[in-house]
Amino acid sequence: MPGERLANLQKHLLLVYTGLSRHASEIAAEQVSTIGSKVAELRAIRAMVDEGEKILAGTGSLRDFGCLLDEGWKLKRSLSSKIAPALVNDVYDAARKAGADGGKLLGAGGGGFMLIFVEPDKRAAVLRSLDKLLPVPFKFERGGTQLVLYEAESQDGLLPVG
Repeated sequence: MPGERLANLQKHLLLVYTGLSRHASEIAAEQVSTIGSKVAELRAIRAMVDEGEKILAGTGSLRDFGCLLDEGWKLKRSLSSKIAPALVNDVYDAARKAGADGGKLLGAGGGGFMLIFVEPDKRAAVLRSLDKLLPVPFKFERGGTQLVLYEAESQDGLLPVG
């Protein structure tokens, strides 16, 4: 993605912590047990990856990506009853009613962090609708995740770095 488009995408994204912790292994186990009956949904989700890549690499409206996230979230919820507990659905519905185009839980589901796609001029309204949740600032980095090394103290002194 060109830098300007990536910066524009950043302005459309909001990350919030739902306050719910989850056991990803339980959610994944249920998904695995029902995988045979969810082939169509999984294929549709996979196809969305290619569509999302085209949207992000293109020059059209980024709102198409937000709508794709909404469609993907609906499919992901159908994979397991544990992916979206009531609170998560309430958070998503509140964000959508306040103007968000789409979003998704990050990871296996069940809680944790929700990424929300919202037009920048509706961001404040979405934040107000989610005022009981913790917004988490984040920034895209071209170099990927950055690791900061430091020396930690132990009973025997400093632990080696590396």
